[in-house]
Amino acid sequence: MAPQYKASSPIVLLLFSTWLLLSCLSFMLMITTAATITANSHDGTSYCIKAERDALLTFKAGIIDKKNRLSSWDKRINLDCCYWSGVRCDNNIGHVTHLDLQNRQRQENYFEGCDEWDLRGDMSPSLLGLKHLQYLDLSGICFDVGRIPKFLGSLENLLYLDLSYSNFSGVIPHELGNLTKLQYLDLSYMINYIMVDDAEWLSGLSSLRTLILDRVNLSTVSNIMQSLNKLPYIKKVSLSDCQLKSLPQSFSHLNFTSLAIMDIRENNFENANISIPEWLFRISSLRELYMTYCGLTGTIPSSVRNATSLEYLDLSHNEQMFGVMPREFGDLCNLHFLILDDTFLEQNLEDFKDAFSGCIKRSLNHFSFSHSKLAGPLPDWLGDLKNLNFLDLFHNALYGSIPSFMGRLSRLQHLDLGENTLNSSITESLGQLTELSRLYLDGNSFNYSSVITEAHLANLTSLKYISLSGSNLVLNLSVGWLPGFQAEWIYLDYCYLGPKFPVWLSNQVNLSSLVISSAGIEDFLPSWFWNITYTMSFLDLSQNAIKGKLPYRLRFNAQQDSVAVLLSSNLLEGSIPYFPPSVRTLDLQNNSFSGVIPSDIGDFMEISSQLRYLSFSSNNLSGSIPKSLGNLLDLEILDLSNNNLSGVIPNCWNKQPNLRYLILSNNMLEGGVPDTIGSLNILEGLDLSKNNLHGEFPSSLKNCTSLITLALDHNMLMGNIPAWVGGVLTSLSILTLKGNKFSGTLPLLFNLTALHFLDLSHNFFSGTIPQSYGNFNAMLNATNISSTDGGALFYSSKEVVINIYLYTKGREINYGILLSYLKFIDLSENNLSGQIPKEIVNLDALQSLGLSNNHLYGEIPTEIGLMQSLESLDLSNNNLTGSIPSSLSTLHFLESLNLTNNNLSGKIPFTGQLTTFGPSAYARNQNLCGAPLLKNCKDEIQNGKDNDLEDENNDGSIVWFFIGLMPGFAIGFWSVCGILVFKKDWRYTYFNFVDYMYDKVYVMVAVTVSRFT
Repeated sequence: MAPQYKASSPIVLLLFSTWLLLSCLSFMLMITTAATITANSHDGTSYCIKAERDALLTFKAGIIDKKNRLSSWDKRINLDCCYWSGVRCDNNIGHVTHLDLQNRQRQENYFEGCDEWDLRGDMSPSLLGLKHLQYLDLSGICFDVGRIPKFLGSLENLLYLDLSYSNFSGVIPHELGNLTKLQYLDLSYMINYIMVDDAEWLSGLSSLRTLILDRVNLSTVSNIMQSLNKLPYIKKVSLSDCQLKSLPQSFSHLNFTSLAIMDIRENNFENANISIPEWLFRISSLRELYMTYCGLTGTIPSSVRNATSLEYLDLSHNEQMFGVMPREFGDLCNLHFLILDDTFLEQNLEDFKDAFSGCIKRSLNHFSFSHSKLAGPLPDWLGDLKNLNFLDLFHNALYGSIPSFMGRLSRLQHLDLGENTLNSSITESLGQLTELSRLYLDGNSFNYSSVITEAHLANLTSLKYISLSGSNLVLNLSVGWLPGFQAEWIYLDYCYLGPKFPVWLSNQVNLSSLVISSAGIEDFLPSWFWNITYTMSFLDLSQNAIKGKLPYRLRFNAQQDSVAVLLSSNLLEGSIPYFPPSVRTLDLQNNSFSGVIPSDIGDFMEISSQLRYLSFSSNNLSGSIPKSLGNLLDLEILDLSNNNLSGVIPNCWNKQPNLRYLILSNNMLEGGVPDTIGSLNILEGLDLSKNNLHGEFPSSLKNCTSLITLALDHNMLMGNIPAWVGGVLTSLSILTLKGNKFSGTLPLLFNLTALHFLDLSHNFFSGTIPQSYGNFNAMLNATNISSTDGGALFYSSKEVVINIYLYTKGREINYGILLSYLKFIDLSENNLSGQIPKEIVNLDALQSLGLSNNHLYGEIPTEIGLMQSLESLDLSNNNLTGSIPSSLSTLHFLESLNLTNNNLSGKIPFTGQLTTFGPSAYARNQNLCGAPLLKNCKDEIQNGKDNDLEDENNDGSIVWFFIGLMPGFAIGFWSVCGILVFKKDWRYTYFNFVDYMYDKVYVMVAVTVSRFT
């Protein structure tokens, strides 16, 4: 055996040597490969390709990175680009496959300018170096290139492309149609509208599953749906707000075999008279259809039965849709959400019974038909929708009661029956809805016999939001009852909770909003109440008769964003409380608070205060206005009117650039108007009336160019009105300087085009009335009268009203919000002279004109009848002459007229509207005559005498006429008859002639009748 072994040893050795050599070569190859990989990577787990890394760095070079989001893109820090932010590579081949630089935050505020964006700049063609790129998300980046680059169509391996919320513009390049592997494309919500000029390129995206083109302009495209119909794998199409003008009503071949979601809401089909295309419901895979705000017309087609997979249908806000729901709706066994808000169904809800009688009864969860003009009572079939958790029938015309079947909807979480005309009882079975979290019955017509008891609320342990506002419901709850729910919102205004303060609120420790205004409460405010206010951001107890004192400090969470506290129109007393900086609105007006306003009211909140609205109006406050109010930097409305405040107005307003309304009227303030008011550049309303202010017209107001209402009446201001008032304060709508000591000529106000209320009465103005007072634009064109914002401002659900007292229709009236609509001029009680300018008749929207107690002369303008809106006219106590114009009788709305104590003459034109006024309207005009005065006019007396004489003459003539006629008649009669009696031949001839004429006439009539018959 040994010799054999030796003989084979060279062969074995050769084989072993060959294996060893090959092993060494393989090992060397591995070392070489590892060295090559090491040159491109810091470890052996990823393989960044140098060319792709360079492509990314070139892309970064064109980007401005404000927040250093791309700080990791630095080969000095990390050579492997696969570990850079937003970059992913394939672990096997090392190529970059994902680039995700999306900016989610920018998507929330994408309309802001590019300067604030995290990333902006150029989109470099270097991206073409990423040949294996499959996922590209550059949404929310502000690119400077304008149009979407065509080179993106060359990234042939792309599966996902998202450029949404960027700022591209122009036409989408057709080259994107080359991306045959693309499955997801999102080009929605660009800052600048991009558009599609022809949708044919979409048909090249043969692998596309999702297409999102929201807010892309498709107004010129008519083949978008035809192109999408060629994509066999498309599952989601979103084309909302795309200005689509039409939809195909039919397809010769429907190829949407995979489509699950179709979103075409907020397009404009209104002009195209488009109804819902029936082919949409023939897509058996369709699960969600959104067509809200599309201007659809017609009814829902019966082909809806074919959409057996449909789960979500939203056709809301199509006001031209009408008709009964098709009974085929009952076959939609998978439909969970049905939304038809703001449509024109205009049917009784009972008429929909057949449409909801099938298997849809078991599937429907969300039923929303608000603003749909539904009528009738709540039908019983609603109780069969036993899986319903959302029922919204807000703002319809439903009436009757809330019936007992509601208790069968045991899964209901949201019930909104608000703004209907429900007027009967409310079933106690509501108390069985243990999952109910939102209950809205506000704005109905319940009477005070409709009662909410403990039975209605006892089991509603999930209730979070309850609104019964404006429904007149009575809450009949026992004193010791405590609810099992913890509500966040409770709105019970204009319900009856009183007269005791509702104790059941004491365990509601999670409230953020509580509104129980106008609730008939006549009780003391309990001390425990301030234990539940800490979480509140809105509290309204106004319009009750709540008594007691407020705590020294109001207890609200200082960390709240904003808090509104409305306690107006009660019987609260004591001193003004301190309040935390979180309070935004504080309304304590119309109470009985007394004492002084705390001198440091603005000091302790100077830095952190959010106060915008502050009203202590109509109380019994005394003392001075504290200077610290000037530290409330965000204050917009300050109303301290109708108190007993004294002293000077503090000169502290230069720190309040946001102040819009400053109301200090009806106090005992003295001194001048402080100069710092002139720093309030956006001031719209300034009311300092009914004080003891003196000095001249405040020159600082020259800077308040936004003033709409300026009320300085009933003070002791004096001097001339500066000329700049009519040239600078061009926004003025309301100007009242009544009851001061102003003198000089009337100001020229020809630039005040918005002025509709002007009261300069009870001053010492002299000279003539300017002709330009007949050209106030806001008092012209009675057929187009529009209100202004001069009298009222709505602020945080509060109504800010400037109350102005004016004399019209013979009495003093307090005008609040109605002041915005009143067209009024009063120049009475001055020293004006000259004639009434004839241009005044141009003011055909003027409702009240007062020029009494002046020295005006001349005639009343003859065309005063053109002022067809005039309700009150007072020209008394002047030196007017001439007659009363007859056109005055055509003023159909005239309720008050005073022409007394002038030198008017002639007959009163007592016709038309003037017949409604008695003698007192014309008294002390010596030369006036006629009704309603007892004094007859001279021409009437003379005319009476002439008429009597003429009647007498006429009577005599008639008598002599008959005296002369009778003998003539007798002579003529007997001359003829006597001859016929005594001459026989004449008698025969006469009667033969009569017979002949009779026969001839008879024959003519007979022939004529026979001819026509």
